[in-house]
Formats: sequence, C-alpha cells, structure tokens
Amino acid sequence: MQEKRIIGIDYGRRRIGLSCSDRLRLTAQPLATIRVKSTGEIVGKICTVLADYEVELLVIGRPGSLSGGGGQMADEVSRFAEQMKKRGYRVELVDERFSSREAQSVLRLAGKSEKQMRGKTDSIAAQLILQTWLDRQGNQVE
Repeated sequence: MQEKRIIGIDYGRRRIGLSCSDRLRLTAQPLATIRVKSTGEIVGKICTVLADYEVELLVIGRPGSLSGGGGQMADEVSRFAEQMKKRGYRVELVDERFSSREAQSVLRLAGKSEKQMRGKTDSIAAQLILQTWLDRQGNQVE
C-alpha cells in the first residue's frame, strides 16, 4: 500500500483549494480551503496544512486560455510552484481551465445555494484537478 499522498491545489489570489488522494491513489477528496490576504502568506499557510501529511507530489492547476496562452495568473501559479519546489516538494502543473466552473456545477447539482457554495468551490475544484490527474496516471506514480 502507498503511504504518501498526492495533494491537488487550486490556486487563487484570495482562496486556495486543497485536496488529497487516498493512500491507494485512486480517489481524491476535498481537504481544505485556505483564505489568504496577501500572496506573501500563501506558501507558509499551505506548508502548515501539508505538515500533517506525508506528501509525495503536488498537482497544481495552472490556468490557460482557450488559445493556449497562460496569462498573468498562469505566471503567478508557475512562481508559486517554484516556491513549493524550493520547500522540497515535487510539483506537477496541469491544465485547470474549467475546474472552478465545473466545481460550481457539481455543487449546484447537489442542491447547494450560492451562500452554501462559498468556500467549498475551491476545494472541490482542487478535487477535480487531482481526480483528473489520478485517472490519467492509472495509479502509476514513480
């Protein structure tokens, strides 16, 4: 059985969604939504949450445009990924173009109101990012 977890991250300027894999790396579950006031506190807050887990890999959603470009937010996510690498984490960036919109749809289908969705959308988006990655890997992490 695998012992280390894979963490999914939906990066945002005000909220960061986190999810984690099960020990067999078959499913992703929402973990937490971290609220941030400044970009300077993001890495520290995430590392605090991750300290409770044995983490093998961070799968970070990187936004892209339909034309294939990245933009300012994609550059910010890339800088964040580099900071996490400096903290000793292995990182993989994945396309997350529609994850937040898809998460909102999932919550609406579950009958959640806009007020109930607040704060949950980000961790559900992180779950979708990670589950998509897990499904593509076929449970094969080196």
